[in-house]
Amino acid sequence: HTAGACHHQTVRAIEPGCQPKLTVNSAAVLESRFELGSGIAVRVQLPARAQPCHPGQFFMLRCGATWTPYLRQPLFPSSIEGHYVTFWGSPARNDGLAWLATQPEGTHLDVLGPFGKGFSVHAQDRRLLLVAEAPWANPLLALIAPQLARQGGVGLLVEAATAADLLPAAL
Repeated sequence: HTAGACHHQTVRAIEPGCQPKLTVNSAAVLESRFELGSGIAVRVQLPARAQPCHPGQFFMLRCGATWTPYLRQPLFPSSIEGHYVTFWGSPARNDGLAWLATQPEGTHLDVLGPFGKGFSVHAQDRRLLLVAEAPWANPLLALIAPQLARQGGVGLLVEAATAADLLPAAL
């Protein structure tokens, strides 16, 4: 290790005083929490340098203090508008969303991503049918707005154990 220089190798061994080269996005919570149906929605602004997010991709959120021993929590955006993403769901089923819902507006988050290949819909596809179980529908929801913007049609079929588990009409 030479003074002032970090030597990163393929193995990603971190030398003393060096930081790993990971894509960490510092994002600010714009609307810390608003109720939507039986869940909550949290809108987050990603930095301008962040990679574009596509429907079906996800982020890994560090919940709690910077060096918490807990693993990051995956969050799938239900809405993507440029550098703004909205996460929706039940805090009882998602520890990351439960923690995020308690944070005040302006909180800076330790977020990795987006990860995953995501979904692609061809521009000539006029109709889209989305089928999912209620707890796992979130990754599909981000497909709705782009399809409607292209004057396409969307059908959403969701299976839920109870009526309270169904997605809110406002989504």
